[in-house]
Amino acid sequence: MRRSLLLLVPLTLALACKDEPKKDTTCTLGDDSTCSGGQVCESVVGGEPACTAPVVIRGQVFDADTLAGIAGAVVVALDVNGSAVTGTVTTDATGHYELRIPVSRDADGNLVGYDITLRVGADGYLQFPRPPRYAVPVGVGGAVDEDGTFVVDTTGTDVALLPLPTSSTPTGSISGTVTGDGAAGGLVVAVQGGVAVATAIVDTDGSYVLFNVPQGSTTIQVYRAGVVVDPIVVDLDMSLLEGQDLAVNTGVATGTVTGSLNFVDASGGDPQTTVILVPLATFDAETVRGEAPAGLRVVVPTSGANFTVTGVPPGDYVVLAAFENDNLVRDPDENQGGTAVLTITVAAGQTVDAGSFKITGALTLTSPGGTAPETITDTTPTFSWLNDPSSDLYELRLYDAYGTPVYENATIPAGTGNQPVSFDLPQANALEVGMTYQWRLFSIDTQGNTYISASEDLEGVFTVGAAN
Repeated sequence: MRRSLLLLVPLTLALACKDEPKKDTTCTLGDDSTCSGGQVCESVVGGEPACTAPVVIRGQVFDADTLAGIAGAVVVALDVNGSAVTGTVTTDATGHYELRIPVSRDADGNLVGYDITLRVGADGYLQFPRPPRYAVPVGVGGAVDEDGTFVVDTTGTDVALLPLPTSSTPTGSISGTVTGDGAAGGLVVAVQGGVAVATAIVDTDGSYVLFNVPQGSTTIQVYRAGVVVDPIVVDLDMSLLEGQDLAVNTGVATGTVTGSLNFVDASGGDPQTTVILVPLATFDAETVRGEAPAGLRVVVPTSGANFTVTGVPPGDYVVLAAFENDNLVRDPDENQGGTAVLTITVAAGQTVDAGSFKITGALTLTSPGGTAPETITDTTPTFSWLNDPSSDLYELRLYDAYGTPVYENATIPAGTGNQPVSFDLPQANALEVGMTYQWRLFSIDTQGNTYISASEDLEGVFTVGAAN
């Protein structure tokens, strides 16, 4: 039986903390040796940096099947934009880790809190987070003082990793450093045969580690807004390949991607939506998603139409519109223009017009995981949603945490008016306890043989927990 998987329940960290900086102590940011007594150098809002007590996150990385701690896992903290705010730390023999988080102080010494998410990788395990599993933000402003160190240590900082299926292909790890300004937070992609086989994040020290890379010739690329990093090709013929360094190339210009959104029906949506660029190698056509590098995301108000993404490194990308949970989705009607998933190539210094995308209102899921990830105990759950009056049929697709389709039904009858609709998963397709899943829903017009709308890209996520 699997223990509850990480970060499916938001954390509540509301305690106020106060650690007044020493008024007579100056220090250099990034150099904690300029402080003493176990203190660290932090920025002070409206003032000079000062020596203060550190803020750390403590937790454990464990196997979702056996619940045993995982040694050698690598943990890094990211901000809400996906950029690294820390270096990486490695878990100990019991899977525990401690990660120092930089936190500014105000003039009175209070922590200036913000949210981070955790990214974790380990040999033999599925990277976290990986859709449909998402990292819920952890608040660092509510850390608790423990003998001169402010600590965030909750069930939410424990990370359950899913073991990878057994493979006949030997795998190994590739590590190195990305040198040059601006690379921290970059998405590192290991590519074989045009497909991403592993990804990682460049930490604040420039380091990266790619786990579970199949042996063979591998191209390593780095993507981050405003930065161009020269790719390298390595030959992995062992279990560990270290010292594979890359460098920022300031002599190559980034590009720009432009386009527009046509809001067919935005009446039930948020006042703004997003457009993201994902490297083509990371794109999964089955689930219609990929990994978005830091900075390659732009917010578009529904009152406007045009979008511009600047600082795009040269490469091949998929443009995904209305991707996040904003009650809006890309129109899935493939019989119309502006509805296809678009692949573009950006050359150095080039401006590429991605064209126009049709956006419509999303279908409303109610359970399970309608508005937020949740844990259920039913292995044959009832899926429920609000009826789309223009729909004749519904198509339900269910994926597990590995992105593998586990159930599909395109003949679910529509409901009446705006009344709720429900569908029971057949007993023959009972789900695995401890596994995380996501279900997607599509409404169908049988006369036109077209899709009308779809559920949100990031909703419908749930974990099957053990019954009490």
